[in-house]
Amino acid sequence: MLCSLHTHSLLCDGQSTLEQMAEAATAQGLSALGFSGHAPAPYDHAAMRDPEAYLREIARLKHAFSGRIALYAGMEIDALCPFDRSRLDYCIGSVHYIRDNRGIIHCIESTPERFERAVRALGSARAVVERYCDTVEQHLYDFRPDIAGHLDIIAKLNTAGRFFDTDSSWYRRAEQRLAHAAAAGGCAVEVNTAGLRLPSRRAVYPSVHILTLLRQNKVPVVITSDAHRACDLTAGFEQARALLRDLGFCCALTMDGGKLKPCAL
Repeated sequence: MLCSLHTHSLLCDGQSTLEQMAEAATAQGLSALGFSGHAPAPYDHAAMRDPEAYLREIARLKHAFSGRIALYAGMEIDALCPFDRSRLDYCIGSVHYIRDNRGIIHCIESTPERFERAVRALGSARAVVERYCDTVEQHLYDFRPDIAGHLDIIAKLNTAGRFFDTDSSWYRRAEQRLAHAAAAGGCAVEVNTAGLRLPSRRAVYPSVHILTLLRQNKVPVVITSDAHRACDLTAGFEQARALLRDLGFCCALTMDGGKLKPCAL
């Protein structure tokens, strides 16, 4: 069963309507599609402004596409602005922002310039990474989302080691913290193929090292595309499956009957 659960539409920072996403998912033969617009957050330009309109449109589409594809109402919820999940079918918990010691919020994955501002505020790139790990840990332990989003997105802008050495012992320990947080938080971790579409990365989130740790700790994974366009709903899925099989995973989760269930790779 093929599903796509990390998607964004014109109601946040995507480029397709929810209905265009549903039509594309049906045409691509998906059994399920989850909408996961960025939940409202006052500091986030990508966040949706009208969650009620978002939920109403999903309810309409669930009825309109009944019998063709299963549709689910989700949100990607940022750690610094928890959102009431009671009306959602599932949620993705992500960290896009961190707070410095003065309480100022910094985006750590949009532009190198904004990352550099966080480095200046916290004193070093290592301090930024450590604060990111702190934020992930608190989010996964306290909020307990169904799925942990792009677990090592802190490295998104670190092209060619621009800010830190991903092979350093301290960064390896940071990756271990992230994997442990997912295991202790009891959530699934997405294998997010958006990184494959970035010329600066060409790899999934999270790293092979983190994925290996997740497998060793029996943390379930779900393949997602983080699609901002209808044409990207399953982009990179075959590559992600092949990677997971190479790393010793035998299954990934899919949405079936409103529940995340294992499906053989």
